[in-house]
Parts: sequence; C-alpha cells; structure tokens
Amino acid sequence: MNHLKMKNQRLTFDQAWTELLPKINSKGLSMEIVYNTRYQLAEKHVGIVVFEKYYYRVQNYVTLTVILLEDDDELVCEAISSGAASGLLKITWGADTSMLNCARDSLLDIGFHN
Repeated sequence: MNHLKMKNQRLTFDQAWTELLPKINSKGLSMEIVYNTRYQLAEKHVGIVVFEKYYYRVQNYVTLTVILLEDDDELVCEAISSGAASGLLKITWGADTSMLNCARDSLLDIGFHN
C-alpha cells in the first residue's frame, strides 16, 4: 500500500473531477474505472473513484482509490494504491508506486501541490 495527499486552491470541485478522471484513466492500456461516485454534503462535495490496472510484474490487479474532498477554500485529494503485493514476502516490485505515480502526475498536471 502507498499513499499521497495533495491540495489545490484554484480549481472548483467540478473542474478537478472532470479533468482528473480521464487523465488518470489514460495512464496505461489496462487502466479502468471500477467504481465512481460523488456526494454532496451540505455545501461540500466528495468524490470517490477506484481505478484498476493489471501489472504483469506482480501478476495481479493493482487498485488506485482517489478521494477528492472540497474543504473550505481548497480541494484535498488523497490517493491510495493497493493490491500490488505478491507472495509470502509481499513483494510489490514497484507496482504500487507506479500506480500512485499515475495519480501524482495527473494531479500535478492540473495544478495540485503537496
């Protein structure tokens, strides 16, 4: 499992959601969205999307869960990659980091920062 958290004060929730999903989804031939939902709680928005991609090096599907939260004057995005570990030693061969980099690169492209 690997995790990152980034913020943006320039985009609206709708702008970020509309730009981010296709950017991440285009990162690899086997990348696909397996779950996608949005909620509105009072004046705040929350979006959750789960991506899945097959990695031959671990012979397994690796997931990327992205949570986008509207928090007062900024957007907060958390991404968690999981499912990359294989075998008794739980070796990931870098697949979890590679999956997380799909989110990091896409977030940086649309103006998010650490």
